[in-house]
Amino acid sequence: MQNKILIPVLFTIIFTIISCSSRVSIDVAANGDISANMNIRITQMFMSYMDDLSEAIGIERSTDSYFDIDQIRDSFAAFDNVTLEAISTPTRHDLNLRFTIRNDARGISEATHGILNLSENNGNKKIEFLLDLDKYRIISQKFLIEENPILSRLAPYPDNPFTIEEYLDTADFVFSEYSKDALSIIENSFVDIEINVRGRIISARGGRISGTRATFSIPVVRFLTLYEPIHLEVIYR
Repeated sequence: MQNKILIPVLFTIIFTIISCSSRVSIDVAANGDISANMNIRITQMFMSYMDDLSEAIGIERSTDSYFDIDQIRDSFAAFDNVTLEAISTPTRHDLNLRFTIRNDARGISEATHGILNLSENNGNKKIEFLLDLDKYRIISQKFLIEENPILSRLAPYPDNPFTIEEYLDTADFVFSEYSKDALSIIENSFVDIEINVRGRIISARGGRISGTRATFSIPVVRFLTLYEPIHLEVIYR
């Protein structure tokens, strides 16, 4: 078994757990279909930590990539309304992918376990991203994150969540041997999300509006703890 990261189809959360930077661009079509582009990069600090942890627990190190491309493809193939359009690992610590989610009879919400939701009321359309510990627990169980000896140490703890302050204190202790700037690296790592819609944006909860685009910048540590739910919302018409 190699120390590659088995990426589930659903989301950015697993990417952000081990990334220095994560950029996600989401396009919402008029019929509700979603097209997403993701660019992920793992920091040297996390790479060193993962390598040491792999050696300590007897997992073979991967020499080509930290991301398991075959497993990612299999994850996408398991969903009828999700299509992986493109995937590449330009370097050992980088992952680029593009995928679509079809807004069929099941709907986006059911396909994503309620993390992504589309709705319409009085001519106003809304796309909503909501991730909390209950939803993360479903993802964790579905994709056996707790059984992955690498991810389980970096992922949120649904039954005993860290506050952000507690997580930073622990991270400073754990990662200080890998970088003198460990705490700063984590505190200054963000997930940048861009949502493009077909229409005029009326509001963007927690984000900035620029024409038909809403942008959000979420600290990675919020994904790492989920002590408070991450709730993004764009209303347009």
